[in-house]
Amino acid sequence: MAITVGIILLVYLIIVALGYIASIYVSTSSRTGLLIINKSYTNAFFVLFSAIALVVIGIALPFVPVDKSYAAGLILGSKFISIITLFISLHVLSRKYLKDPPIS
Repeated sequence: MAITVGIILLVYLIIVALGYIASIYVSTSSRTGLLIINKSYTNAFFVLFSAIALVVIGIALPFVPVDKSYAAGLILGSKFISIITLFISLHVLSRKYLKDPPIS
């Protein structure tokens, strides 16, 4: 049940992130908006792949007992960290490159 709620919350956060990305893209010139969005996604994917790699390494180690539900929770947590990184990166880069950010 907890993983189901986590997945629903993750989908909600992804929709909110897409709305924030759309507001940045619409309110700026296309070049500046694309620069902000590309850097933010690069940061988020780097954090996501790093966190998933740590989870996989932790699961592969023989002396760390991990069951399937705990591993699923760790992977879901790494996705949450990635979305939070995307939000922070979008906010910081929009403040850096724009005089008036779309949402403060």
